[in-house]
Amino acid sequence: MAVQLAHLYVTLCLARLFFHVALILGAPLARWAPGGGPDGGVEGKAGAGPKALSALAILVLLIQASAMLVVAGFPGTEGLAYSGMAIWIAVGLPVAELGLGLPSRAEADKWLWRPLDLVMAALSLAVLSA
Repeated sequence: MAVQLAHLYVTLCLARLFFHVALILGAPLARWAPGGGPDGGVEGKAGAGPKALSALAILVLLIQASAMLVVAGFPGTEGLAYSGMAIWIAVGLPVAELGLGLPSRAEADKWLWRPLDLVMAALSLAVLSA
């Protein structure tokens, strides 16, 4: 069961990663970007600030997905020296994202990103406890 939950977690990381790639490439998704709003963009396209944050988010999501693969014990990850750190990354980042996003009043945060952060935090805790 833990492996299936880890698959779901990694799939959600990849879905979010593809969203941020599309935002950087100019897709009119600024309304749905974390924090919401175009921030200087044109016709729903993200400005420079949200694009920079999306680039950072891509890096964080890659690290999260990789850490979950280590935590779930996928083949080839056994005996890694950083498995303790991977647990903190796989569990801590979604919890931190959830906590940091709670004060936001943007509609996208309220209806998309915070529930997704909550699901990912719950998945990471479920994989860790399995």
